[in-house]
Amino acid sequence: ADSSGAPTMAGKEEHRNPLAPVNKASSNFLRRKGTFTGLPSKPKIKAQSRLCLVKPSPLNAAQEKKEVPSADRTSAEKQELCFKRWMNHVLLHNDTSEETLFYKNYCFELNKRAKYILRNESYKLAIKKVDGEVEAERIAIRDDRDPMADVGIREILIEALQSYSPQWSSFAFEILFGVKCTSENQKSELISSHILSSPKLEAQFAHPSVPGSFKPGFKEAVKKHTIKYFLRVVLFLDLAKTHEVLHGRPCLFKIDSKVKDSQSLLHIFCRETLKGEGDFVKHLGVFGYRVVHTQKPMDEMDFTVNHLATDVNDGIRLARIAQILTKVEDIETNLQYPVTGLKEKCHNVSLVLKKLREKGLVTKVPAKAIALGHREYTLLLLWQIMVHFEIYDILDEKRLRREIEIVSSTNKSDTPQESNAIEPFHGSLKLNLLLEWAKSIGAKFQVAVHNFTSSFSDGRLLLALLHYYYPCEEAAEQLLLPTTSTTSLTEAKEESKATVSKDEGWAGTFSPGINKVGGRLHHKLLMNEKRNYRLSS
Repeated sequence: ADSSGAPTMAGKEEHRNPLAPVNKASSNFLRRKGTFTGLPSKPKIKAQSRLCLVKPSPLNAAQEKKEVPSADRTSAEKQELCFKRWMNHVLLHNDTSEETLFYKNYCFELNKRAKYILRNESYKLAIKKVDGEVEAERIAIRDDRDPMADVGIREILIEALQSYSPQWSSFAFEILFGVKCTSENQKSELISSHILSSPKLEAQFAHPSVPGSFKPGFKEAVKKHTIKYFLRVVLFLDLAKTHEVLHGRPCLFKIDSKVKDSQSLLHIFCRETLKGEGDFVKHLGVFGYRVVHTQKPMDEMDFTVNHLATDVNDGIRLARIAQILTKVEDIETNLQYPVTGLKEKCHNVSLVLKKLREKGLVTKVPAKAIALGHREYTLLLLWQIMVHFEIYDILDEKRLRREIEIVSSTNKSDTPQESNAIEPFHGSLKLNLLLEWAKSIGAKFQVAVHNFTSSFSDGRLLLALLHYYYPCEEAAEQLLLPTTSTTSLTEAKEESKATVSKDEGWAGTFSPGINKVGGRLHHKLLMNEKRNYRLSS
């Protein structure tokens, strides 16, 4: 109580029953005053004790964190671009311009594979038996059907054969008839002149005195020719697609075509022209004539890789890459397509990784990381696939060991080489030998080698390798120039302060691009790296 004897507010609060309800008006008053216990206090805004006028360069942070010189911060984007080109080359094999050496080798390989199919005993035996049935007229065209004269029948057969994709049609005409097909109109003319008719038969049965007329027996000979070569084209292309003769695995049939399998063509041909036939496919199977190809929706997918994060995570293109490199044909059989969610993506990627491990690939990349589009894991997996299935075929272990011994014996550098007790590539002897070879040459020119990424990022190691095998004075001089990998953070700061002119004043000191490692000095170091790559190329 105060001096007058009246109780104070504090006294009332002290003796109030804690379970009694609080007056609403007093509660609102306490909230306005900011003394309510449940109300958080306002955050106090403190002024910055130091004004940072220059943003630190990301190169500084990278050099402070790592002892080993880091790679270019855009190396991931560069790797994405290179892997995208490599995957498109493997999946599509689109480097087929006639001026390239690859195109000539490609044509030679195509002819070699085509001759293998034509000389195959099963193909030759099936064609021989079918030709015998045609000559004996046990497989014959109806008397009321004339594919050469009947416009309706001719259009149906031409449309059926035009369901083949242009690549496969051109391949078949060039191998079977020795003519090139470059357009759809030309393909229609070739079908009419070489399958539904025959230049040789026209010359053989030509009337000696009446142009455009033919001797008796011409119509029957043309009908037999049509049966033989229609069946030849269907069987040859089915076998060629089964053996994947063309690179890039193009679809056998057009995407917009109604025909999606080879047996449908035989059914169309039998329904429109032949007589006395029931199950024509079963009839031909008696003679060893069997066609099995069926075009699936996955085959019609566009396998072009535009972005690794979205085009690889479904596992479809990854499976096709693995199927081409491993030559295992059953990888795509259990894939889920179309891919609608994360569950299907994880299933496809897990299946591909399982097949790759069965082929000896050592990888611990989780399937879910690839399905989620994790860039680092995706690049790591692609590196591992390329190294395991392509680089191993190039490297020779004996030659690498011999070269390392020669380089080490002639090494006069005083710089101690690192111990090889820890191998950076576990389970990969050839890669460890390759890195050791690079280290032995780098030690001759005082170039530190730690890995295949950051150690090659500034181009000095490339120049050292070239200068060792092909000595060049300009390369030796260029090796002495500093780069972002050789310049430490302390040296960069001191050099940056020394490059500022006193006459430039405040603006020259704090203008962007001058008083930091990303300014004049960093530009100079990058120019040295560009000269390294320009000289090495």
